[in-house]
Amino acid sequence: MKTLLLLVSVTCFGQSAAFEVASVKVHQGPGQTRLTTSGSRFTGEAQLLRNLISWAYDIKHYQVPQIPALTEFDDIFYDVAAKADSDSPPNAEAFREMLRRLLEDRLHLTVHREAREVPVYELIVARNGPRLKESAVGADPTPKYSASGRNYDVSLAKGSVQDLIRIVENSLVDRPVPDRTGLTSFYGIHLMYTPNTNQNRRTPDPEDVSIFTAIQSLGLRLEPRRALLETLIVDHAEKPSGTSRNNAPSDGSHELVMLTKAPVVGMGATPAKKKRA
Repeated sequence: MKTLLLLVSVTCFGQSAAFEVASVKVHQGPGQTRLTTSGSRFTGEAQLLRNLISWAYDIKHYQVPQIPALTEFDDIFYDVAAKADSDSPPNAEAFREMLRRLLEDRLHLTVHREAREVPVYELIVARNGPRLKESAVGADPTPKYSASGRNYDVSLAKGSVQDLIRIVENSLVDRPVPDRTGLTSFYGIHLMYTPNTNQNRRTPDPEDVSIFTAIQSLGLRLEPRRALLETLIVDHAEKPSGTSRNNAPSDGSHELVMLTKAPVVGMGATPAKKKRA
């Protein structure tokens, strides 16, 4: 039996919030990759379009399939700086809604939801059972990270299976990780693993520890299977151009656009359809 993983809901109705002012430009040269909010300001630096879409819709990167509409954006990184017209700092969802509006207005982004059968790694209990000890009362749930060479070391004195899954997904596995362990308590968790980066794959090292091996040390396994996953399909997107409002150039290298707050119905999303990947 296939499982439908419902991880995203993107339909929104009624008044759509918008940034008061926003700058979008192609990132030039090296620099830090970051996406942050502070007060009424939103900042995205050296961001791929897929990353911006993932953040705007509060979904995982693997829920935005790489399809022809995104091909021309594969090697373009954007810097986005925007400010909300608000007396109090917007919350995360308000920022996400404003970014969705910005992507619609400036990149003419249209999307729809679709349930696709995709590869997953199901997290299951190994044959001999889990090797996890329940957390002590009052244990600190804050994860502690450190690096040893190119390996990452993560410790949680109090962590759930969902916390563990976030660690697994942050190790850059290329597919979703649904929980099939049935474990519901909080546990002490310690993992050391080598992130699955392009650089690490190009230059393997005998000291590398795959996330699959690290998970086995906890008496668990990552089992490759297939499941139905709710995805966000990009139907259309265009490279941003300049605006005559403030004489920005039309080559997409820079733009500064004042956004109005006209009501918008929907977010370009339609009901989910089933499709085999």
